[in-house]
Amino acid sequence: MLPVDAGSAEDRDNFVAPDGAMFCYRVRFYNDTPDSTGHGHHVCQLEVEVITASGAEQAVADAIAEFEKHQEVTSWRARAGMIESTLTGFAS
Repeated sequence: MLPVDAGSAEDRDNFVAPDGAMFCYRVRFYNDTPDSTGHGHHVCQLEVEVITASGAEQAVADAIAEFEKHQEVTSWRARAGMIESTLTGFAS
């Protein structure tokens, strides 16, 4: 896997994979959970590594399918409140 040094969020959104390479994404599912003082914290429910030729939207769709299968739910929203995807590199 080739590492990513993308700089700003705008730069990351405009990445083009090298010829023949696929995008590698880390997709995390979070829930807001209060601690004993009532303060909310983002708690990661599951992290999925996805390799795709299509980019972030396809990576998230693939991760949602994996999350729902792993959690045995019909909608990821039953177990998580938000999704975060990060481009981590390229695979050839």
